[in-house]
Amino acid sequence: MNKLEEMIKSVLPNCGLKANPHIESRIKHWTEKYSAMAEMLSTSGFGWDSDKKMLQVEKTVFDEWAKAHKKAKGLDGVLFPHYETLAEIYAKDKATGEVSESFVGAIDNMNVEIANQSMTIESDEDGYMDSPTHSTHSTHQQLNPISGQ
Repeated sequence: MNKLEEMIKSVLPNCGLKANPHIESRIKHWTEKYSAMAEMLSTSGFGWDSDKKMLQVEKTVFDEWAKAHKKAKGLDGVLFPHYETLAEIYAKDKATGEVSESFVGAIDNMNVEIANQSMTIESDEDGYMDSPTHSTHSTHQQLNPISGQ
């Protein structure tokens, strides 16, 4: 989380965002909202409108559900444009046990892997990046993913 805080600070130096409480509270908020949506969508009577990015459910069905599931409050009729992205992050089939990693741990590990890798960029003799119109006579160049050099 501290790495994320540093990255935000480098782009927005005067924003004052901190890993705790700002970023962690947003992660908690989105985890709760995603969990409530996923639980509803796994129940008969609830559907997902991928065009409108919102829950599809009859008002009476939602109202009954919300009485017993307080975290669902306020999700009826509300756009939820990041549901698919959050589904990739918070999917129920994530690992458990001693070899599993948390969401924050996964981000930290990805940052370490990215920092330790170099990327191969292909370009032709004129300096164009490999594309359908410029794909001949390519040469390879190793770039550091962080600095781009």
